Amino acid sequence: MGESDKHSKLWGFIFVGLPQDGVQFNLTVNASETPQLTVTDQSDGLAGVLVSNIKPRGRDRMPFPQEWPFFDSTTLLTRTFVFAR
Repeated sequence: MGESDKHSKLWGFIFVGLPQDGVQFNLTVNASETPQLTVTDQSDGLAGVLVSNIKPRGRDRMPFPQEWPFFDSTTLLTRTFVFAR
């Protein structure tokens, strides 16, 4: 954690194109803290169980232009890990 981040409680990073073997990073915190790590996977498309009742978009329709998520039909899966002492 940099000097400017000393009082910040939230920070993050985005990793695009995660390798099949995953990634590894080290996080150092004070012994008195109970850090939480929230991981979100963003995948293109919707899970099959979610789209069974959704009709395809008509040819006269376009995806909603938005900045995030970075594509129109996206699945986000989030899990939070709490590291207790």
